[in-house]
Amino acid sequence: MLSGQSALKGPPVGQGIKSQHVTGNLEAFSAFGVVGWVIAKTPSMGPLSVHVVTPRSFDIGTPALPRSDVVMGGYDTLHCGFSFPLANWLGLGIQPDDTDETVTLLVMQGGTPCYRANFKMPPAGLLVPQFRFNVEACARTHVTGWIASSDPAPLALVAVNERGEEHRFAPGTERADLDASARAFWEALPLRFLLRQSRLQLFAEQRGRRSLVTELRPPNVVTFLEQAIEEQLRAGLRPDFLTGWAVNLLAPGRRPQVALNAGTQEIWSARATLYRRDLVAQTGMDGFCAFSAPLGMIPAGTPWTLTVRDGDEVHTLARSEET
Repeated sequence: MLSGQSALKGPPVGQGIKSQHVTGNLEAFSAFGVVGWVIAKTPSMGPLSVHVVTPRSFDIGTPALPRSDVVMGGYDTLHCGFSFPLANWLGLGIQPDDTDETVTLLVMQGGTPCYRANFKMPPAGLLVPQFRFNVEACARTHVTGWIASSDPAPLALVAVNERGEEHRFAPGTERADLDASARAFWEALPLRFLLRQSRLQLFAEQRGRRSLVTELRPPNVVTFLEQAIEEQLRAGLRPDFLTGWAVNLLAPGRRPQVALNAGTQEIWSARATLYRRDLVAQTGMDGFCAFSAPLGMIPAGTPWTLTVRDGDEVHTLARSEET
């Protein structure tokens, strides 16, 4: 029995490859790469192959790439990924005004069709790369996540703020939980770039073309302990003062409240208003944003917590191991 989908508008990316005989997922579909994974429910019926058929061309790929992320998702087949360009299609002289064509995605097992999806799309649409991504955090001054493109050409990410300023970086880290085409990133964004920004746009750039990936909302308040203080705390040492700085990026004139608690009792509180000349050039602000909390006031062995509050937003900046 052959199951699949009738002629949809556009490829069934992310909708699953599911039939009586196979299960999988189509993750990207363009001339630069047909990407996904598929597993046979009855391997003894023969090997799988993935076919893409258009009125002008025919391309084929084999699901043999390792996909540790699929195994981590609960499946027992590691070599199930496919990624192949529509090589026979790319040289056909496609024009932007060409009319829609019916494209068939076909999965074969041992020479027998076991999944088919027919869909319509303009041939020129196949020249637009498709992206898979996940922004895992946009916190403090950094953004982390991963991205994969159906186009194997070098890729850059470009963050653009509301002033039109740009910050460019390249995702280049491999991770065990990602497939081979995905690259992770951990990028620190300059404070000047984030100042008075309620949202950012994140673009992917390939072959001179930009595509909007997503919008980011940076945090209102960012807080920092001095690096030397963090290193002392990690080493189990107890400095007399906890020094650092905190700022509301949307409203730098508002000074966050810093509090030091011994157990449940607040023993010290002050606004972050100490002057830091070095932060003036770094942040573009007036520099009145630092604090120095007197940890030496708390007896040794007493649990303590250092917090920063701005309106309803509360950050725990540091705490003792006993807390």
